[in-house]
Amino acid sequence: MEQHNINSIVDCIVGNCRSEAEVSELLSCLSLINWEEAITAKEYECSLRPCQVCHEWKVNTTFSCVLDRNMSGLKPRNACPECIGKITTVCTCVFCDGIYPALFVPDVDLICHRCNNVKKLVSEHNSRARKLRLSANLTVKQWGSTLKYFKGKCAYGEHPYEVLEHYRPLTKEGGTTVNNCIPACLSCNTKKGDCSPDELDRIFPAANLTRIREYLMR
Repeated sequence: MEQHNINSIVDCIVGNCRSEAEVSELLSCLSLINWEEAITAKEYECSLRPCQVCHEWKVNTTFSCVLDRNMSGLKPRNACPECIGKITTVCTCVFCDGIYPALFVPDVDLICHRCNNVKKLVSEHNSRARKLRLSANLTVKQWGSTLKYFKGKCAYGEHPYEVLEHYRPLTKEGGTTVNNCIPACLSCNTKKGDCSPDELDRIFPAANLTRIREYLMR
């Protein structure tokens, strides 16, 4: 540690003393400290991190994400290189196609921890349709395929998508299904409102509507 930094620390400590006796006692104690060893020990302590698989503390280690499963669902864990090297099972997320080492063998379609918000989105829209007694069977995998088809953009325009849009509104008996859900930006979603499919030609470009209809009728 540079000398002026040490002096600053000493001045700060001494400034809080209430008597000359306390100043003398503190300065005596500070003179016994090996500052270089103290700093090295602190740096070493800060470089330690626990592996969440083997639970051993590692120094200056680059950790990787590995998926585990508990009672509440999927849980990402930080794993050291030694533990990663021992893992032979990998999982592929059905939404983003991300590949992750895993501590379990998946028995259902896997949705990784980064895509849990998409799972929640699809679930909420299925729930809305069920409450109206409409079809509600859209899956995360199907929604992922729809987004890939439209390249993550609004189906009605060219802006990045922001919402899941029902081509035929729920208010007009359109369900939450792969044949009725498309991505849209907030602007187009608001512009469309509760219009039915045969009312859209006066709102959006014909080429975009043709692409939408071709996809939904596959």
